[in-house]
Amino acid sequence: MGVWMIRGCVALGVLLGAVMPAWPYGHACGWGLIFYAMSVGVLVSAGVWGLIITWTSRLSLAHTIALGTLLWGLALSAQIVLPRVGYAASQATWTCVR
Repeated sequence: MGVWMIRGCVALGVLLGAVMPAWPYGHACGWGLIFYAMSVGVLVSAGVWGLIITWTSRLSLAHTIALGTLLWGLALSAQIVLPRVGYAASQATWTCVR
């Protein structure tokens, strides 16, 4: 892979991470939550993939940015999971049925 292609892949991960807080659909429960969680999974995968390809290509700045992408994805996944397993102060459910 070329250097610019690797940087482009990392930039796409950053772009996905930047637009995740502006998710246009409801993601409190149900199908919206499932699709949002899948998108967060894609973000985490993009961060891991970016870490791998930048490490093997010795691109230190891109590696640092990919690490930030991974950490942002993990923070978003914690925001999804922790209230639903009872670890956070607020409680949430996986389904919309109460």
